[in-house]
Amino acid sequence: MSQCRVMIVDDYELWRRHVDAALRRSHRWQLVGEASDGREAVERARVLRPDLILLDVGLPGEDGIQTATRLLADDPSVKILFLSEHQSPELVRAALATGASGYVVKSNAGRELLPAMSAVVEGRRFISAALSPSAPCDHAVAFYDDETRLLNDYASYAEPILKAGLVLIVLSIASRREKLEQSLRSRGVDVDGLTEQGRILWLDVATALSSVMVNDWPDTARFTELMIPTIAGAAARSTAEPRRIAAWGECAPTLLREGKAEAAICVERLWDQLAQRHQIETFCAYTTNDLPYDEDSPVLQRICQVHSVIR
Repeated sequence: MSQCRVMIVDDYELWRRHVDAALRRSHRWQLVGEASDGREAVERARVLRPDLILLDVGLPGEDGIQTATRLLADDPSVKILFLSEHQSPELVRAALATGASGYVVKSNAGRELLPAMSAVVEGRRFISAALSPSAPCDHAVAFYDDETRLLNDYASYAEPILKAGLVLIVLSIASRREKLEQSLRSRGVDVDGLTEQGRILWLDVATALSSVMVNDWPDTARFTELMIPTIAGAAARSTAEPRRIAAWGECAPTLLREGKAEAAICVERLWDQLAQRHQIETFCAYTTNDLPYDEDSPVLQRICQVHSVIR
């Protein structure tokens, strides 16, 4: 296993020494740098390019939340794990809304820090048990052998989400969009009005994949460059409180249908990381045309493993 490059950002030197000692217990972590305030953190991260940044909230001058926003703007691929004694729900939500991958209460760091770091670098979210967080956003998957049932389930998923004020991102193949729209209209959803308001964002799968694929493989940087502005724009148009987003997509099923199983699983993982960072409810739909495998198929099992709910 390759080492993960870690940077610590905290204005309390004794705490930095404590974390340094904890990291030395495992060969997995390589401490590459430290910073005591936000400005220094941004400057050092640009030079050191760490994989993971352990970031305090209460920094002098620019606070940790502002710093996280700047760090992720510079490098969207960097993982950020907040380490703070602050336990206000509003502050924790604001910290995670930056796109950070986790939040650990310092008094729990003795038992939670290393598991939290492992979770975050593996693309999962970690929130300290002391915060009693709400359940993470679902990344659900369902498998269909019938188009009518798929459309009914899509409408059943989308209708309450839109009524609750969320923005729905729809990544669909061109031939299915009209059917999806009709399925919603049959339930009385004002598809045209919500689309005009930006509450439903229709994205074409072929166009999206052409933007992110390089040599038949999803490029992480391109994927992030495409989706982050889309997510930010969607969040700005949400009328839910707090602002929330949902998504329904067919990018991975399309790749699977083209015989690109590993690329499909990679796309699912990339999306799962973004969805957990930005708290996006997600529903993925596969048909038997996409996935002509039996239940013992390793591909089917791996797809299920990426999802938190199997419908």
